[in-house]
Amino acid sequence: MSSFSDVEFTTIPVVEKETMSKWAKYYFFLGLALFSVLLFQGPIIQPDTGSYESFHVLRSPLYPLLLKLYGGFFSHSYFPLVFLQLIAGFYAAAYFVKNIRKIINFKQEFAGILFFILLVPYYGPSKIGNAILTEAICYPLFLLTVSFLLNGVIKKDLKSILYTFAMATLLVLTRKQFLFLFPGFAIFLCYFALSTQNVKKTSILIFTFILMIVGTHLLEKTYHYIYTGKFKSIPFTGMQLVIAPLYVAKDSDVAFFKTDLQKNIFLKTRALMHQNNQSYDSLNKKTYFDVSVYNHFYENYNTLCWKTLSSVITQEIKDIYAIDSETIKMALILIQHNLTSYISLYLLNIISNIGGFYYTILLITFFGLSMFYFIKEKNNFALISITILSLSASNYLLVALVEPVLKRYTHYTDTIQITLILILLYLVFQDKSKWLNR
Repeated sequence: MSSFSDVEFTTIPVVEKETMSKWAKYYFFLGLALFSVLLFQGPIIQPDTGSYESFHVLRSPLYPLLLKLYGGFFSHSYFPLVFLQLIAGFYAAAYFVKNIRKIINFKQEFAGILFFILLVPYYGPSKIGNAILTEAICYPLFLLTVSFLLNGVIKKDLKSILYTFAMATLLVLTRKQFLFLFPGFAIFLCYFALSTQNVKKTSILIFTFILMIVGTHLLEKTYHYIYTGKFKSIPFTGMQLVIAPLYVAKDSDVAFFKTDLQKNIFLKTRALMHQNNQSYDSLNKKTYFDVSVYNHFYENYNTLCWKTLSSVITQEIKDIYAIDSETIKMALILIQHNLTSYISLYLLNIISNIGGFYYTILLITFFGLSMFYFIKEKNNFALISITILSLSASNYLLVALVEPVLKRYTHYTDTIQITLILILLYLVFQDKSKWLNR
């Protein structure tokens, strides 16, 4: 058996020709049983479901439009929708596993384990396939997006990358969280240009990438213009972005605001925060970088945002777009004058939700080793690791800017990250004869 560093991460013809093994048949029937159990649990209506049904101004366009189209065929019965959502999820998970087996050779028995790992968001607490929420279509789209991206990264395949951009467009139009994909795409384009030196293909990709960014922005604004009469983006960022800066702010920061409106909002909000013990000051801590600080922030986030701040700001400003604009300005001012404390809380948000300090160190080390071996040996597994770990980091970094990093925001990248680690362990144990002292 070849050493681990010599493993060929290319298409293995025998994988395509092999027949379904005994274990694969077991996995198939287990998957069918799981699908049936989930299907007969029926639809799960969530608190946010109504906002998609009513085309609320805070929602991205694609899922509300799909619900409207669906309603034209099935009225208000969501059982067929759950069936379609589950089909999409199971198909995407199977496609992802099949695709990565074309890049990294492993047995069907192990492929089945990865398949069920990817389905955790469906049978775990979230039950995204049954929920009438954007996650139900975002997760399958994301798995397909990453599948095409890995093909594009490894094979420098233009068609796969164009498919990646198309899927990413749908994701952003469904949930703006997926803007975290764009920085990674930009870095990949630089890598593609340097590694291929193909001016024609690079030009096509750059043009498509720009078109994707501009297109999603304009389509979202057009949607809101049709339903609200205002050619603007979702007015949602400011109310969430300002919460962490408000939490770590000092009362004296009122001097940095230039308008009476911002000063009034700040002073009234801070007064309520002190009354309800919702600020960092109420902890009497000497350091910001303390897990208990984040825990306190996490426990108070929702009430601070949707009760304390909301009760003040809706009295001062009536237009939701103006609220978004003013809170973004306030957030930037407070971040500028409380940078150290803000960054500390921001990092604690990521570290606490990614799995703690030790798991964070593990992932950072994993990424560093992947970079080292890719630069040294042009190792394709290292390149896959860099891609997946970068997507995960980008997701956490973006979400942490506006709110606590909940699992409903991270199960997209968490599952493929776990899949990556399991594949690495599989490859190491397969080649144990080369490193195990006996």
